[in-house]
Amino acid sequence: MKSIRALLGVVALVAAGTMSAQDAAAQAQRTFVAPTGNDANDCSLASPCRSFARAIVQTLNNGEIIALDSGGYGAVDVNKSVSIISPDGVYAGVSVFGTVPPAPVSPGANVGVRISGNNLRVVLRNLQINGQGGTIGIQVPATSTGTELHVERVTLSNLGTYGILIEGPTKLSVKDSIVRDIGSTALRISATASGSEFSVDGSFFERLLGGLDLYGAAISGTVSRSVFTGTTDAGVILGDTGMVGRLSIQDSTFSPAAGFAVQGGGFSSSNASLTVRNTTLAGPGAG
Repeated sequence: MKSIRALLGVVALVAAGTMSAQDAAAQAQRTFVAPTGNDANDCSLASPCRSFARAIVQTLNNGEIIALDSGGYGAVDVNKSVSIISPDGVYAGVSVFGTVPPAPVSPGANVGVRISGNNLRVVLRNLQINGQGGTIGIQVPATSTGTELHVERVTLSNLGTYGILIEGPTKLSVKDSIVRDIGSTALRISATASGSEFSVDGSFFERLLGGLDLYGAAISGTVSRSVFTGTTDAGVILGDTGMVGRLSIQDSTFSPAAGFAVQGGGFSSSNASLTVRNTTLAGPGAG
């Protein structure tokens, strides 16, 4: 029996090695997904895969994953520099579940797009990230450093805790995006992400507990041409005891939810540097 088990173990190792070698050999600069695809395919234009999770395995570093048609493509763990792109007119959905669904729908629970690795450059363009019991839309964990993340024309909605959670030092750009119906905060940069830089431009945030929570030391950021409405707490919270934050806001609007008699809608700061230009603070909350 022992010799049979040993033989089966060797066969399994050889098979795994062969599959890994095949995956590496089949990697391409540009891969494709489609609702009619199959994750047994090579993710080429002629033979697209079904999920983002499978496509990223088939994609070279600094490559692109492209959605060919409207559909849901599942959550994905990003461990390389890559662009995940949905062209205009194509709905590319990512459902964020609270529990682990059957593969290959999602590699994990509670996070739509998790970016894990060092010195990665990731572009997310024209995606629809929607919570189905999950808590976080996009996450950069504390173990990741040097990430450059571009969120362009992405909608994040119905998430239990955060739209975007940055826990490791990151250079973040959010442009022309929508974040709505979030249980806690649209964008949080944690204390473990000290030194992060961010910009928010042309984006819309509504029905949130808070807009921006910036807790890391030496964070620098800009907000321009953006709207924060329906926040039941502060639109922006800058820093904490012993922390330092630097933020410039211009051409934007902040207002709390109608009917909420709360302190909020404007800015809460401690040991922070805040510059505000041509910006409206409206509603019953404190500016």
